[in-house]
Amino acid sequence: MSLLVHTFTRGPDGAMNFVEPAEQWQELAGFEDYRWKVYSSLTAKSIGMHILPTLVSSDIYVEGKDVVLLLAETELALANIDAFATEAQTTPKSLRPGLQNIVNACHQASKIGGGVVIW
Repeated sequence: MSLLVHTFTRGPDGAMNFVEPAEQWQELAGFEDYRWKVYSSLTAKSIGMHILPTLVSSDIYVEGKDVVLLLAETELALANIDAFATEAQTTPKSLRPGLQNIVNACHQASKIGGGVVIW
């Protein structure tokens, strides 16, 4: 199973309205086991991440200033991708697309005043 990332806006009733990506692969945030192998790893915690490690126990929904925080964490993960890959016993090439999709979703959410969900 895959871990997905989506951008959303809120309707007048507070309901989440999802913004579909141009291509289906743009919604991939990694494999389901990335919740603990990558996003909640010792590497993530050692570099001070707070939002992404919560994926170990729940989905992530961020809005407002938390979108900026998620973006910063994801960019930090990209800057430390070799350490993440080593710990997860994978390659940076396999991790980069999912992380970049999260970055892209954060940028899109910021532009439209929306939020990001990773589930």
